[in-house]
Amino acid sequence: MFCIEEAASASDSRVVDDERGVWIQFLAGRGRSSGGVFKLVVGETVIPFETDRDFFEDADGAGHLLTRFVFFGLSPAANARGVAPNVITSLAERREYMLLATEALLVFGSFYDGDSKPEGWTQVELDGLIYTLASFGCEFGSASN
Repeated sequence: MFCIEEAASASDSRVVDDERGVWIQFLAGRGRSSGGVFKLVVGETVIPFETDRDFFEDADGAGHLLTRFVFFGLSPAANARGVAPNVITSLAERREYMLLATEALLVFGSFYDGDSKPEGWTQVELDGLIYTLASFGCEFGSASN
C-alpha cells in the first residue's frame, strides 16, 4: 500500500510502496497548466510522466480533484531535471506501470495530501475509467477516520 514519505524538504518527499518497491516523486509544476511532472520508480526502472488536473464540484457541491495523464514515458520537463525518457513498447507492461502511477497519484492528492482527503475527493482517469483510493482497496482520509 502506498504511503507518503515526508522529507525535510517537500522536493524530497515521495509516495512509496516499500513492499512492491515502487514510488513516485513530484518534480515540478507544468508552468501555466494545473498538473505536475513526476517520476515513477519501479525497482531499477524510472519512468517520467506528466499530468493535468481539474477541480470540479458535483451536483451536491462536493469537490473533487481529477488528474489525467498527459505524457507517460516522455517528459521534456523531467528530462530537463535529469530523468531520461523511457518509452514502454509493451501495452501490457505500460498499463501495469500506469496503474501503479494511478494508485500513487491518488495518495499524492493535490500535493502529498491524498491520504487525508475523503474517499473520492482525489480521482485519476486512466483509459476512460475514473479511479479512487477505494478502487485499490485503500481506506484513507477523513471519511475513513
